[in-house]
Amino acid sequence: FNELRSTLFTRVSQNASCDFSCHAFLHLHALALFHDKRAGELSVLISRGMKSVTALLNVLLFQMVPTALEFALVLYLLGSKVGGPVACITSLTMAVYVAFTAAVTARRTKIRKEMIAAEQQSVGLLVDSLANAEAVRFFTAEKGELSRFEAVQRRYAEKHVSVNQSLAFLNFGQQLIFNVGVLGSLAYTASQVAAGLLPVGHIVLVSSLLLQLAVPLNFVGTIYRETSLNLADLEKLYELMNHHPPIVNPPDARPFVLKGGAVAFENVRFAYPPSPLRPGSLPSKTGDDEKPEASRMLLDDVSFSVDAGKKVAIVGPSGVGKSTLIKLLFRMFDPASGTVRIDDQDVKELDLHSFRRQIGVVPQDMVLFNDTIEFNIKYGCPSATDEEMRAAAKQAEIDDVIMRMPQGYSTVVGERGLKLSGGERQRIGIARCLLRNPAIAVFDEATSALDSHTEQKILKAFRAMARGRTTLVIAHRLSTISDADKIIYLKEGKIAEMGTHAELLEKERGLYRALWESQQHQEQEEAVSTPDLTLS
Repeated sequence: FNELRSTLFTRVSQNASCDFSCHAFLHLHALALFHDKRAGELSVLISRGMKSVTALLNVLLFQMVPTALEFALVLYLLGSKVGGPVACITSLTMAVYVAFTAAVTARRTKIRKEMIAAEQQSVGLLVDSLANAEAVRFFTAEKGELSRFEAVQRRYAEKHVSVNQSLAFLNFGQQLIFNVGVLGSLAYTASQVAAGLLPVGHIVLVSSLLLQLAVPLNFVGTIYRETSLNLADLEKLYELMNHHPPIVNPPDARPFVLKGGAVAFENVRFAYPPSPLRPGSLPSKTGDDEKPEASRMLLDDVSFSVDAGKKVAIVGPSGVGKSTLIKLLFRMFDPASGTVRIDDQDVKELDLHSFRRQIGVVPQDMVLFNDTIEFNIKYGCPSATDEEMRAAAKQAEIDDVIMRMPQGYSTVVGERGLKLSGGERQRIGIARCLLRNPAIAVFDEATSALDSHTEQKILKAFRAMARGRTTLVIAHRLSTISDADKIIYLKEGKIAEMGTHAELLEKERGLYRALWESQQHQEQEEAVSTPDLTLS
């Protein structure tokens, strides 16, 4: 029976855990948490939550019901064969046992929550530090990182010791209560035997039944203790699962109808809400009627349009909202007011996946999966053939670099792609975008990590791909976007200037012209400056 139960339970629990894990995984991707919580903390939270689901299923299905039946049967036999007083003593023992277990477990649950928080912080710091191992070496900060890690690890160790100490106290108290109850029942039975009211064999009967009760009674303590601790693990996961994604599909979402890829921003205002999370905390549930406190307006009444097949460049100082425009176009956030349209269709009314599939993005900081180059390029289009993948890589000027590697396209790029240079990572991202063949191409400072020679090759590929395709480019180097059909200069969240490269250069005191002249002067200085090796 036990083997059959174990086999059936394993299948049921693992299926439930798998389904819940997939649901949690998908839910995490819909949340905007990764600027506020370390990936390591989230992984610990999910891992503990999944184990708790399996443990609780085991308790509910195979421990609580059999234990309750065994209690009832033992109490019935004691009451009917020995007498009501013994049954009452046993019931009182059980009540005190459960009450003591509940009181101590409540304290242990609090300590365990602190231990879990310390573990999350420890794993989060470990993952974060290893992800930035190169920076640690550059700044010879190994000892500093060790001090930080040791501090959180010792905090975790202290909490772990407290949990074990409280467990020892709980076990001691449970044994003491049970032994006192057994002693009381046997003393009463012995007195009844001495008085001639019960046969001598009843002492053996009571002793056997109480010993039989020891196992399920211990199970009660274990069940309560483990259930409480598993619920503590599930509590934070529940809070996470109950946190509403910032963007969801509307109930009556329409599929996007591609008509060419024209883009329009109409009176858009936007401010990032303040972070709802503090280090070591989870997001709180936010209802639709709750509004975040006011934050600095990042975009203020921004309006512009991009005709289908045209190229528009967005420039300006850092922090003025250039990249935010791309996030609004992709609908990672909704504007506070105003409308974002693609082909005259409000993105708020569209099915998210239907219009996002038509946008290809090369982000400013290209992060790759710890997998092969082939996987990372084909991530933009998993159904692409090897020939199509190589054609995209050639257009991105990365194929020859890959083919010089010993394993070619089967080369594993390492965590976040750190085995590759910044330029190589970015060109793989460009190849991924090219392979996707989107109606709208977005390049967020896509050449910022490239040297001048490679940059020119990439710009040539950009221009070839941009033909007949709506293109948005965000760049610091104005020389890379001088051929744009329209250039928008953002300043303090507003459009300060807009026009073609030639039109903007004609403005006597224009911001774009000043930036252009400054960059041209800087490039000339870099071109003529050489080290002075003359010996005097």
